[in-house]
Amino acid sequence: MDIPNDQEAIVSNSNLVNLMSRTTANFGAADNVLDGVSCFSVELPVTIVISDVTLIIETLSDLEQLESLLSNATNDTVLDFVFPIAIIFNDYSQMEIQNEEELESFINECVGNETDVINCVDFVYPITFSVLIQHSILLIL
Repeated sequence: MDIPNDQEAIVSNSNLVNLMSRTTANFGAADNVLDGVSCFSVELPVTIVISDVTLIIETLSDLEQLESLLSNATNDTVLDFVFPIAIIFNDYSQMEIQNEEELESFINECVGNETDVINCVDFVYPITFSVLIQHSILLIL
């Protein structure tokens, strides 16, 4: 196996690793019609209530239909979730949300992190990486 030189090595916490991480992050903007923020997405399926009509959103296509429905609605149309729901953060970790107040708290925390995800680049798989592991030896005398 060839050992990569310093210019070929991917170093943790480097700019390249940061950019790669941001590129592979969960794209939370896909469901902005539901939550209005990009730093997390709502796990589907999710049940919502709009003007006393209950809808189950299961796919991205359902989200597009919901967006069309809401674009034709009046300004006083309110979208309510049937709780609990799960949200998925950019790093794919998840959290269960129990009520509207808890969801609003996460939405308010998100506002400053809207540019964390890079969505204009995709990786084409398979990708090959060489990993060099350096060993340390601990001697106890």
